[in-house]
Amino acid sequence: MKPDHALNDLLHVAKMPRSSFYYKEIKRNYHEAKEAILSLYKKNKNRDGYRPMTFKLRQMGFHLNHKTVLKLMNELGIHSILRKKRHGKRGKTSHIAPNLLNRDFTATALNQKWVTDVTEFHVGQEKLYFSPLMDLANREIIAYNFATRPKFSLVKKMLEQGFSRLKPTECPIIHSDQGVLYGSAEWEKMLEGKAVQSMSRRGNCYDNAVIESFLRY
Repeated sequence: MKPDHALNDLLHVAKMPRSSFYYKEIKRNYHEAKEAILSLYKKNKNRDGYRPMTFKLRQMGFHLNHKTVLKLMNELGIHSILRKKRHGKRGKTSHIAPNLLNRDFTATALNQKWVTDVTEFHVGQEKLYFSPLMDLANREIIAYNFATRPKFSLVKKMLEQGFSRLKPTECPIIHSDQGVLYGSAEWEKMLEGKAVQSMSRRGNCYDNAVIESFLRY
């Protein structure tokens, strides 16, 4: 379509209603989105639910909401493998930070409040661990990492991605549960001078409800 022709004029010449034009455009975009979903599904070994899939599609330039992505995945018969939370081997958390977030999941600007967690996927006989970092200002996943083992490098690389977005004057609260990785000396050291640590109360998933909800889908 040439930019010097008004859309209404072209539709009039083609005797096509405006609604039909947009319907065809939407159908074409959905077809391309489905192809991208299938590609990501094969590449990531069906470990993505519709919310992570939506995030990755947006990175590819598809401006679709999560409900539309879920619908397209259902039409394709694609479902993520069920997963459960796990933070690595059980053990004593060496450091417990106060619950500064205190279930206040609002933020007035980006990089004020971050939340994170780790979840475990079963891919055949193998396990895969997913660590996302969410900004509560817009509920965007600003960093993430996958690993085959729940070692500190899993959350370290994620945190490095998040810190790369910060301005020198920014120092967000970063909230997690009391998992072993978050209570480690390595995690505490990485946060020094860059972020303020906050932790949920033990066994209380509602203290980190937003990221918990994200990881359930």
